[in-house]
This record gives sequence, C-alpha cells and structure tokens, in this order.
Amino acid sequence: MKFMHLSDLHLGIAFKPKRLSKLPLKSRSLEITERFFEALEIAEEEAIEVLFITGDLFDHPHVSITFVEKVFNKLSNLPMDVFVTIGNHDTFLHNKAYQSIRKTKNIHYFDDTTHYISLKNIDVYGFSTKSFNEETLLTLSKNLNQNKTNVLCLHGDIKNPKDDHYLTSLNTLKSLPFDYIALGHIHKHSFLTKTIAYAGNVEPFDFSETGDKGYITGTLSPFNATFKPINKRAFNIITLTIDDTTDAITLKDTLYKKLTEKATQNDFLRLILKGTHANDLTINEDLIHYLSEDLYYLELIDETTPKLNLEALKTEYKDTIIETLILNYEKHPEDELSLHKALNALLESEVSQS
Repeated sequence: MKFMHLSDLHLGIAFKPKRLSKLPLKSRSLEITERFFEALEIAEEEAIEVLFITGDLFDHPHVSITFVEKVFNKLSNLPMDVFVTIGNHDTFLHNKAYQSIRKTKNIHYFDDTTHYISLKNIDVYGFSTKSFNEETLLTLSKNLNQNKTNVLCLHGDIKNPKDDHYLTSLNTLKSLPFDYIALGHIHKHSFLTKTIAYAGNVEPFDFSETGDKGYITGTLSPFNATFKPINKRAFNIITLTIDDTTDAITLKDTLYKKLTEKATQNDFLRLILKGTHANDLTINEDLIHYLSEDLYYLELIDETTPKLNLEALKTEYKDTIIETLILNYEKHPEDELSLHKALNALLESEVSQS
C-alpha cells in the first residue's frame, strides 16, 4: 500500500513584514498553496493509496470559507483515502460551520470523538491536538488488529515537554505496535526511528527553517519510506568576512560565487558581513540594492567595524587608553578585529559624551 505523508502546510498563512521585511508577502503565501497542490498532483501520478495530513493544514481561523472549500474540493477529488489530523493552528475545523464542507466519503478526520478509522486493509488511529489523551492511546494500541496495517497520526511535540502542544515521549511511541507513526507540528522533517517520522512543511517560512522541505512517501506493507524535497525556495544564511581591501564589486563577485556552492539566486538569502571595512564601503540600502539586483530576496546584516588609521589615532590620543591599546597590538598583532572593535567602541563612547 503506497502512502504519502504531508504536514504543517499552514495554507493561507499571512506573512508579516516583521518576519520578512522586503518580501512580496501575498505571492509567497500563494507559492505555498501552489506547492501543496503540486504535492497532491504527485500523489495522484504515483498512484498513492492513502494520504496522511498530520495537522495545521490551515494557518489560522480567518482564512475564507471559499478557500477552505477549494482545498477540500481538491482533496475530495483525489482517487485515494485522505486522513486529516486537526492541529493547533486549524482548530476552527472542529466548528459546526465546517462540518458540511468537510463531509466527503474519501476524507477522514480525527477529532474529539473519532480516534479510529477502519478500511479494508488498514486501520488508522489519530487524535487532534486538543483531544490527545495518552491513556486513550495506550488503550487503543492494545487492541490493534495485527492482520491489518496499523497507522497512528498525531500533531504535537514529542521531544520538548515544555512545548504547549507536547503530547507524549518518543519512548512511549516506540513501545506502541504501530506499523507507522505519522507526526506533525515540527517543521523540520526527521525520521525519529525507521517507522516514526515528522514530515515537516513543504515550503519554509523564515530563516529559522533552513534545509530541504517536502513530504514522506513509501509503502506501508512491507514498510519502506523516504523523504522527498519539493520546496521551490529555501532560506540560506551566508557569512562573509571582509577587510579594508573589499569594495562593492569584489563583495558582489564573492557573494555570487558563494551562491553556486550552497544556495541559488531564487532563494531567501541572509548575508552576514564580518571583519573590517574600508571607509569608502558604505553598507546601506544602496549597497543592498546593488548586491541583490539579480536575487529574489536579500537581507544584509552588518557585523563589521570600520578600518581605522592607527598611526593617526596614536597621535591624536597620545597618553590615553587608545594609544595603549594600539601599542599593545603592535607588540602582539594576533587579533586585529578585536582591536578595531575595542577602538570603535571607545570612539563611539567619546562621541556620545561630547
């Protein structure tokens, strides 16, 4: 039996400028919906028989009913059984207003009262995030039909007990006799064991979500599963150390060479600059515009310090701590960057006090 495991789609997500300051926000939300629909097309093309969506299909309760209907129409037209776990973001699906939209023969839900769905060759168990109960789970797991494939679908954290949506421990899940445990809530995909996995989301949302995004697919009997990336874009962080010989043209050339190593021009890029910079390299919006003219998205974080004229400073600040720092550095020139940071801090302090 071929399966696909999707999770944490967060359809309808409203990106805030605070999260991604220069992003075309609406188009990014549409890209995420597009990637979900593409995953459904792949499921159909590959003759998937069961699709597990383990929570947070939608991002918030303010998505329009028209959009919710469109999504469920897509799911209802699939030639496969679809199992939907209601996560902490889409609890509104419990509301009566959505019951008629959800009602279709091939889509099955886990909610407050339904924790078990039996089909011809497979029994699927699950809990919505708000209805999870460990005692109930343990009781159900003692009565599995071992002549059928048994799958458990959950949405929540099993690693961090401090998480508001912590469910139970990994050791507890390991002790249960399910053929596969499909998890949602954590956006980074991972196989915690061969048969217990977080699918992660299909598209990343910010710079905390680096790495590939996609879905898990395989066969349930015999069990075999693999992760397949599908994301259109990725979030990548690039760190470059520059010095006073680096100008804007050199910086751009170095950045674009770096892209061929770990990122693409269509990704979300965060460039962190370290080291020292010459006074004629002004790190401002004009520089960002120059560097990003062929890129989809670029943030620049400046952690550099200006290159200082040490000889001029020794003369100007003779018999002060500034001169002492420079003289000590000349005897032990191992860490020029630390010297420049210290001097810049002292000079800024002097300016603020004047």
